[in-house]
Amino acid sequence: FGIDSQFMIGTALLVTPVLEENATSVSGYFPCKFGKSASATPAVWYDFFTGQVFVPPQSGFATLSAPYGSMPMH
Repeated sequence: FGIDSQFMIGTALLVTPVLEENATSVSGYFPCKFGKSASATPAVWYDFFTGQVFVPPQSGFATLSAPYGSMPMH
């Protein structure tokens, strides 16, 4: 995907910055993992700040809450 609104730091930290003024949510893509079969399975991600488990929808696209002053990182 040609996604220019997110970035990875290394191989394990996904940053989804808020790029629009006054936004309270942000959409992002969470890569899936691929097993032995050809189908993708959701990867398990963890909220960087709280440690809460996050499993994205099968499509990989999710809308995240982003209250003022926060930046979603997984």
